[in-house]
Amino acid sequence: MTHYLQYRRPVPSAPENLHRARPAGSVAITLALCLLTGPALADSDDVTTFMDLDDDLQETPGFESEPADTEDSDWQFRLGVLAGFKPEYEGSEDYESVLAPNWRVAWRRTVILQGKNLRVQYTGDNYRVGALVGKESGRDEDDNDNLEGLGDVDSGWSAGLFGRYDITEQIRLQAEGRQEFAGGHSGLVVDAGAEITLPFHSPLLRAYAGMTYASSDYMEEFFSISNKQSANSGKPTYDADAGIKNATLSLSAGYDITKNWVIGAIIRYDRLVGDAEDSPVVDNGGSRDQFTGGVSLAYQF
Repeated sequence: MTHYLQYRRPVPSAPENLHRARPAGSVAITLALCLLTGPALADSDDVTTFMDLDDDLQETPGFESEPADTEDSDWQFRLGVLAGFKPEYEGSEDYESVLAPNWRVAWRRTVILQGKNLRVQYTGDNYRVGALVGKESGRDEDDNDNLEGLGDVDSGWSAGLFGRYDITEQIRLQAEGRQEFAGGHSGLVVDAGAEITLPFHSPLLRAYAGMTYASSDYMEEFFSISNKQSANSGKPTYDADAGIKNATLSLSAGYDITKNWVIGAIIRYDRLVGDAEDSPVVDNGGSRDQFTGGVSLAYQF
């Protein structure tokens, strides 16, 4: 899990008459706009994959805090767009541009519907723990010529747990595990890493280093080659086992344009390792070096 970071300039407190609950009508309209935006921008799996960055965006200090005029409201909203690039599939040497929605609806900062996930969390003085249900991306044979003959991996749904511990104001440890229970790979994926806020104030910068573990079910779907797939694709058979599948480094930055408008950016490098790196979908026509980047502009209220 890597993260955007956004700088927040001090703003005057909002007048007391602005601190009131959101009308039910505005809540419904915002939810409708959020749900209708996604399908119009890109293929569903592309949006789901790219929303990993959107998911990271929401958990950084600038984007975690709310505008002054919503601090006493039970509801907070964010609506924007996320544009960038990503590999055509995990292990690809080819890239594509993606435009995805960046939206978030939060109730008392405890129940959060955002991007591809619904999260319920508890936040202490220097820690956060919670549970989530979310959408998992699949893979289409048509995504890239190097996947020809391998068939599709269906998208699915997962449930999981997450936690974060702030060692200091600048350093945090975090982990998240997701088990798919319906759909494609039926596997377990666990991300773990550490972040450090760099000594800059405008914009704020944050660096992340981590790794990802994947179960045998996940590795089988995305990196193994069965006898049938070998016959259809011409690639050698391959059996990928559970283990660490990638290491991650990222750098993120962000800035408040105004009290309500925020902008953030990230560049992330994933290095596939172990059985993922040696898979024919990576070693033959792909790349172990994976880059993803994006810029998000959003309005929060």
